[in-house]
Amino acid sequence: MKRLILLLLFFLIIQQVSAEKLIVDSKYTDFNKETVVVNITLANLQNGLSGYNITLTVENPSLADIISVDFPEWVTLKDYSNLPSNTVWIKAVDLNEKVQGNVSEITLAKITLKIKRIGISQL
Repeated sequence: MKRLILLLLFFLIIQQVSAEKLIVDSKYTDFNKETVVVNITLANLQNGLSGYNITLTVENPSLADIISVDFPEWVTLKDYSNLPSNTVWIKAVDLNEKVQGNVSEITLAKITLKIKRIGISQL
């Protein structure tokens, strides 16, 4: 049976949910850019995924805003709160059951941040 993952996520931190790993792409980036895309990935799924609900918050809102959310093709039902903002919740459901069985890694969403100024913050 699939699992519904409900998580509160902080930027640049890897959070564990049983054997599954939630990965936030935290590679160094060119801070001369106005925007940065952050990949949210889930690894080591043993029973597929029916959907999720994640809340993302930029800890220091003077540094960046979340300006967009992009979902992968497997998501059939999706929603997210108003943007731009320093906090956004995102929800997704796999109604067509494309994420089944053992999955080594799957993209949940891509979040675009608008950089206001250089600094370090958690998400």
